Amino acid sequence: MPSPELDLSRIEGLLAESLGTTVSVAESEHVTPWSIWRCRLTAASDSDTFPQSVIVKMLRNDPKGFRIDPRQIATERAALEFLEESAFGSAPWLIASELDVNMLVMEDLPSNQSLAELIEQVGAERSVAGRRAFARTIGELHAVSAGRADMFYGRQARYCTVAPEADRLPVLGHRWSETSHRLEELGMAPNRRTAAELAMLHEVLAGDDPEHRKLLVLTNGDPEPNNFLVERGHGWLIDFEFAGYRHALTNLAWVNVPGPMWLTVADPHAETLETDYRKTAANVLPGLADDRVFGQGMAAAGFASAFRALNRFPVLDERPQGHRSRPQLVSILESAAATADRHRAFSHLAAWTRLLAEHLRRRWADADIDLAAIPSYTKR
Repeated sequence: MPSPELDLSRIEGLLAESLGTTVSVAESEHVTPWSIWRCRLTAASDSDTFPQSVIVKMLRNDPKGFRIDPRQIATERAALEFLEESAFGSAPWLIASELDVNMLVMEDLPSNQSLAELIEQVGAERSVAGRRAFARTIGELHAVSAGRADMFYGRQARYCTVAPEADRLPVLGHRWSETSHRLEELGMAPNRRTAAELAMLHEVLAGDDPEHRKLLVLTNGDPEPNNFLVERGHGWLIDFEFAGYRHALTNLAWVNVPGPMWLTVADPHAETLETDYRKTAANVLPGLADDRVFGQGMAAAGFASAFRALNRFPVLDERPQGHRSRPQLVSILESAAATADRHRAFSHLAAWTRLLAEHLRRRWADADIDLAAIPSYTKR
């Protein structure tokens, strides 16, 4: 993927202004495939206050038009400044920035290994501590940001346009209307009771329901294990390009529903992860202590993740037999239904989601497999 050129002299100038000492970039390393560099530094005079290395992040130069909006860099700057003001210690420290060239200079964190990489390397059972740290860190983020949306969006407005409603909507993805039409063509349209629960799901996650409106918190916009760097039971959230206030439990869907990397999750420690999160955040967000409210939110977040994945049905339907994205979609749908059952929420939606999964199993013979026989966190 093409990346913008790195202007070392500009970086040195930004660092000198921010750190109060002359700094030289001794070496720079492109962290592929992103527009990110690790720069190792030397100072003109002896000083123990300047960092040995920093991370430089720039906007992607992507010919496919993905992640090329300058608002993303501005939003990340606003989020990192907001979190520093909030004394949240599990995100990178923003050292300097220059929005004219879409550049951020951040702390080089102690770990370079994501939780996703750790899970892939050592397996699900030996990475439990990392997943528990992720759940607790998300809880800490939600606790420090609860009720402070005006402060965050006020900070963001200094650097770019703000769109609080757009951060929460559309709940089921921009292509859900097309997906709904396709489901009608396949004879899989929801019945009246299921449609009513779909409307309730929207109210829950959009914050229209009074009980769930209190659960709107800051999220980084991509709460998956690949955006959590982990080391010895501690970790740091990264990638705040799409930060905004959303329903808290959209950040916990990964516990039960496979994200983009995984064929299956089936985490035997799912309830422990949910408990870790709730204990961390419930003092500030009392709705999380209510089993009914929490269960509704967890089920709704799982279904939203599943239906956004279902929006890709036309693409998957054209793929060759044996492509792992097909059983992955079945896994996502069935996992969302199982989550709802466990939390005793959205029973009609769960039954309909299982019918969708059964339809795909019949349509795609390569997707009709025993998912229970596949280990937790098997990579797609």
